[in-house]
This record gives sequence, structure tokens and C-alpha cells, in this order.
Amino acid sequence: MGILNKALLTTQWAMQAEQLALIKAIAARDDLSALGFADGEPVVNTRQAVELFGTTAVVQVAGPIFPKANFFTEMCGATSVECLVKDLAQVSENPQVENIVAVFDTPGGAVNGINEAAEYIAAMQARSGKKITAYVDGTCASAGYWLAASCAEIVISQTAQLGSIGAVLQYDTARAENSAELVSSRAKNKRPDLATAEGRDLMQATLDDIEDVFIESAAHGRGMTPAALAEAGNYGGILVGKKAVAAGLADRTGNLQNLITELNGTTPTNPTPRKRGTTMAYQTVDEMKADNPALCEQLTASTTAANKEQFTAEGISQERQRVTAIVGANVLGHESVRRTALLDGTDINALSTAVINAEQGKRREVIEGADNQEVAEIDALAAPAAAPQAKTAQQLKIAAQAHVKEQAAAGKTVSYEAAVELAAKGEI
Repeated sequence: MGILNKALLTTQWAMQAEQLALIKAIAARDDLSALGFADGEPVVNTRQAVELFGTTAVVQVAGPIFPKANFFTEMCGATSVECLVKDLAQVSENPQVENIVAVFDTPGGAVNGINEAAEYIAAMQARSGKKITAYVDGTCASAGYWLAASCAEIVISQTAQLGSIGAVLQYDTARAENSAELVSSRAKNKRPDLATAEGRDLMQATLDDIEDVFIESAAHGRGMTPAALAEAGNYGGILVGKKAVAAGLADRTGNLQNLITELNGTTPTNPTPRKRGTTMAYQTVDEMKADNPALCEQLTASTTAANKEQFTAEGISQERQRVTAIVGANVLGHESVRRTALLDGTDINALSTAVINAEQGKRREVIEGADNQEVAEIDALAAPAAAPQAKTAQQLKIAAQAHVKEQAAAGKTVSYEAAVELAAKGEI
């Protein structure tokens, strides 16, 4: 077995099985050909093929993914996580670049470095304010989707494939002839025998731990729970185009040319955070009605029910306050007016006005059947009593002295000060 095959069999992978088999086949070939492209303006100081279209930088994430640059990344068109991260750092600091598109066409790759790269992609967007959009026109599986999920948005073509969420260990049960291996006594699990159930269980636990990190990271990037992401990905399955969007694995379908044109028409220096795992972000109510009328009907019904409950509670409270005020009002002699107010919804202010009008009506009835003398007497009774006029100091003195003498003649003693006070009150 060659050294490349040995490297393949001792590496933990998050990659589709058929693509892993292809890598094994490539490793056995001696006629490797370099792959590449050159369509846009090259971005200087980048390690892999990066192009600039207007103000949008396009970074390729193609082929199998490896932690560091190696023979495969140089000769077979594979992707190095190390180079990818450095290129993203370079374009994020480039003043000519306002948006970044990462074009994914990868079956996945080695687990090492993927989680750190995903965390860096999220942190870089927050720090630079430059949005990274993942575009998929082919396959974005396993470790590739792990990276794409950390981007601000995932746009896919109608035939793009997403998923294969999970980890896999490739191993060969064939043993080399005339070879032997001895494991130290306190490291019995250093070389688990995958031909045995015990050995497979040990490696299965390791893979499950890796998968937990994978799913938690991708779910966080997509704004989903780990359980929801695993279910959306059909537990390691593959979803195509619109089905991937409907499941929440991507945000919308589209093509690369339109995406670049769209991004070049905007300059999102501070991209607005939005809820992930949804099919699209609506800008107007009309857009939502056109795209999802059923959702609009549900929202309308929900809002109407909530408003009805709120308005009903407020109405009950207001009616209770109205009735309490009317029942407690002092309208002696006008009980019929009170009953009418309770029945026709009159408030306390209208009740007071009705009572005043009723009183005025009674007065008119009395005056209409009375002569001039009786009317004068009625007016006198209705008019407020005239306030007593204040006495001068001389008048108070005379009145007080007279009162003291009158009381003395009657055998009573009244002080002069008390007499003055009585005179001031108008009582003498």
C-alpha cells in the first residue's frame, strides 16, 4: 500500500463515500492533471484562484477539502482550509472588495481544521462588515456544508445538492503479510481492531463526538437547533435545489451571474442580521403575499384573534367603569334618567347634562303656570343668598356695646370681644 493510500485510510473524513473512493483512485494514478480557471480579474496575494468581479470577490471551495496545502490541492484542484482562510482574510481587508462569494463544489473532506475555519468565517464577517455568500452549483456536502453554513446566506442552483451531514471513517481490513504490531499494556485502545464489535464501537463513539461538533456548528450558523438540522438534512441524506431550500439547508435558489450582479448593485458595509433557515427575507407585505399567501392568511388570522381578545378585555373594563360611575352618581329625583343612561351607553358626563336639563324643564313647567308674584318668589328661592356686607369698625363697636348692654339688662354677662365677634358675623 502506497503512502498516499495509508494517509487516506488513517484520516477522519466528512465526505460522501463515492467521492472518497474517487480520491483513492486518484491517489493510485500517475497521470494527474492540474485543474483551474481564469475568467475574472485575479486578486493579488491570494494562494488559491480568487477573482474580482466589480466589487465582489469570488473564492473557490472546490474538490476534496484538506487541512493544509499538499499534493492533492496542488495537482488535483482540491481545497486547503489553511489557504482558504488566508484568502478570505486577504479579500476581507481589500478596499476594492465589498462582498464575497464562496463558490462551493465539494464532496467534503478531512475534519481537521473545519470547525476553526467555520468559526473564523463567522467572526470575519462580523469584524469586517463584509457579507460572505455561499453559492453552490454542484455539490456541497459534509465538511463543505459545515463551512457554507457559517456564511451569511446560502444560494444554490436548481440542481445543486446539499447535505451528507455527518462523519465517516474509511478503513481497510486487509492486513499486510509478514507484518505484526504490539500495543503497550496501558494503551489497549490505541489500535482498535475494527474487525471486532468492540473496536468498531470505540471508533463509532469518536465519530459521533465529531458529528456532534459538526451539527452544532452548522446548526448555529443556520439559526436552527442541532436536532432540527439533522432532521432537515435527512440524517446524512442529500437534498436537491428547492427541497434543500424548503428544508432550511439553504436560503434561496439562483445562479452565480445573477448573484454577483445583485451584490455589485449593493454596498452592505454593515449587513443586517436576519433569521437563518428561512427561504427568503421579505421587504414588503406584497412580496410575502405573492410568495406565501397561506402564511399571510395565518398571520392575519392570528393577529385578528389577538386583537379581538385585547379589545374585548378593554371593552369589558371600560363598561364596568361606566356603569360604576353612573350607579354611584347623586341624581336624587331623576332615577328614570339614570336607568336610561345605563341602557343606552351614556357616560357620566352625559348623565350630568341630562339631569341639569331635567331640572330646567321642571322649572319651566312651574313658571308657565304661575303668576308674576309667584315667579318672583321662585326666582328669589332659586337665586343664591346675598353675601352679608362687611361692617365698618365704628359699626362693629356700636353693635357690640349695644349687645353688651342688652345682655346685662337681661342679667347676662357677655364680654366686649365676644360681642364684636358676633357683630362681625352679622349675628347681632
